[in-house]
Amino acid sequence: MVAYPLYKDCLGDSGRTDKWDFDPVIDKKYQMQLYRSYQPRSYNMSRGHMLASNQRTASRELNFTTFYFTNMVPQEQSQNSGIWQQLESRENSFATNANKSDTLYVVCGPTLAPNADMVHDDNNKKCPIPTHTWKVLLKEKKGQWISIGVKMPNVRPVSGSKWYDYTCTVADLEKELGVKFFP
Repeated sequence: MVAYPLYKDCLGDSGRTDKWDFDPVIDKKYQMQLYRSYQPRSYNMSRGHMLASNQRTASRELNFTTFYFTNMVPQEQSQNSGIWQQLESRENSFATNANKSDTLYVVCGPTLAPNADMVHDDNNKKCPIPTHTWKVLLKEKKGQWISIGVKMPNVRPVSGSKWYDYTCTVADLEKELGVKFFP
């Protein structure tokens, strides 16, 4: 899972680096090598950013960190570029229109299942295909903390689907995943 804050100063005009690489703080033996994305391509899995590239455009250096292989999960391409991207755009809208001190807290990741289908990296290292991708969002609004959960099947979305069709409670995700997101 990946956890990060999102606020106005994270966004800028540095653009996308597309500089895929290993995370320098984690030993390479624990990372997938994804210069070419997941194989075989017949699964239609993209290198799904958990922390989106467009959510760290304040500088080139900051954007580069979103291309670490540790920030990727196998994500069905049409979900990644469709309803998942809609959700990311909604998050960016909050950050862009928020007060200087407002912060959106985000935690996201994959749901894995036993006997999952596998894809592999450039070195044939296997990686399970997640059954779902999920996010939990927390922000303060008028002195109250509000949160929302989103859990999407990691498949081609039904035509006309929107990200909010997949909302759930944070409590439900915490129970399912055995994690307390915002203690």
